Amino acid sequence: MGSVRFALNVDLGRIRRNFNRIKDGLDGARALAVVKSDAYGLGLERVAQALAGTADMFGVVDVDEAVRVSHFSVPTMI
Repeated sequence: MGSVRFALNVDLGRIRRNFNRIKDGLDGARALAVVKSDAYGLGLERVAQALAGTADMFGVVDVDEAVRVSHFSVPTMI
């Protein structure tokens, strides 16, 4: 049986724009970006960096992920 290969192209700009569209509809409420479990396979660092300065908070699964996010994000609640 042969191996199966696939590729997933992630548009970080689109993730940021979609997050901002949702946040705009929150009528001033703060928004939490859940990036747990490696941002559901999209890459924790890449997604958190794309949302740094936009997300009010980041949701992670454990202390190790919190440390990874804290290394590059602007001061944001984790």
